[in-house]
Amino acid sequence: MSGDTLPNPAARPQPKSFNRNGQRPARGGGDRARRGAILAMVLAGLLVASLLGLALIKKVLLHHRQAQVAGQQQQSFWLAEAGVQRAVQRLAKSPDYHGEEWVIPADVLGAARPARVTIEVTKADESSQAAEIRVESRFPDDPIRRTIYRRTLPFHVNQQPSTKI
Repeated sequence: MSGDTLPNPAARPQPKSFNRNGQRPARGGGDRARRGAILAMVLAGLLVASLLGLALIKKVLLHHRQAQVAGQQQQSFWLAEAGVQRAVQRLAKSPDYHGEEWVIPADVLGAARPARVTIEVTKADESSQAAEIRVESRFPDDPIRRTIYRRTLPFHVNQQPSTKI
């Protein structure tokens, strides 16, 4: 037995369920707790990223809606101006013109819905040349989402239409 030596018990490989000191780790050990903490941090990070994403989407949608409303206001303004010019031209041709309901089709406007321009001409009395032109434009012609622009203009029936805008 000269060459036979007993192996050192500390040098032999330990089973995986033991730590370096040859002891079993405590139940619910450090690895599980560490993994749980990492999972909680990842979930908190995802929550923060989701909330930031939702806030960004909300802001983009709000900006889009504001731009859409501003475009409708501009279109309604120019429709009212066109209604005033239409009334001036009709009054120049016929002093008996009292107004009209003018519907502009959606395909002419390049929009999804048509527009409606109401023109009213009121005279102080039948013998008077003084008149008042009232124009109301509605774009789009929708009962809920529409922009209304009103314009009133004093006018003399024998007056020549102005080329200035």
